[in-house]
Amino acid sequence: MRPNRVVITLPALLMCVVSCSDDDAPSKASAARATASSSAPEPSSAPATSSAPAWAGPKIPDGAYSKTVTRAAAKAAEVADFVFGDFGNRDSVSYTYKVSGDRFTIFVARAGGIPEPGEAGTLSYAPGKKVTMAGESEACAPCVYTYRWRLSGQSLHLTLVGHESSDGPKELAATRFVTEGVFERQP
Repeated sequence: MRPNRVVITLPALLMCVVSCSDDDAPSKASAARATASSSAPEPSSAPATSSAPAWAGPKIPDGAYSKTVTRAAAKAAEVADFVFGDFGNRDSVSYTYKVSGDRFTIFVARAGGIPEPGEAGTLSYAPGKKVTMAGESEACAPCVYTYRWRLSGQSLHLTLVGHESSDGPKELAATRFVTEGVFERQP
């Protein structure tokens, strides 16, 4: 999820870096559109991890959550250069988080294609409905992003509020484009 490597690694991370069988991937990407921009304040660079005991509060329910974005939205957000490879020759791409316990995997599906696994890692929760996603691939070290999350019906809303990475402003914008927004729960 490190956008300064997105041109090279985001397609690789979101498509094939982490091996996973197609049986684990959702069968179809969501048709729901999500906006690429965020009016949220810039996240802090403060460390997002903790050695606190297991979290007993609310957690994101297990499942798959997807959003579809367009090439036009990537251009409008000025991140097209970073996520261009995800689109291939199509005008849309879907990103899907698969959440299972304290683990996540993010998948990419070009224009409704079969989702392919990308970055995977751990989830840890904190008060204020915050979740920290720590990527585990070598290409994404350190990739630790903290989000404020909420559920509204079948919609998972994620807003980046902190990170521990070497992302510059453009890379952070690309990370936000991919990982923030409204993700619809898949059947």
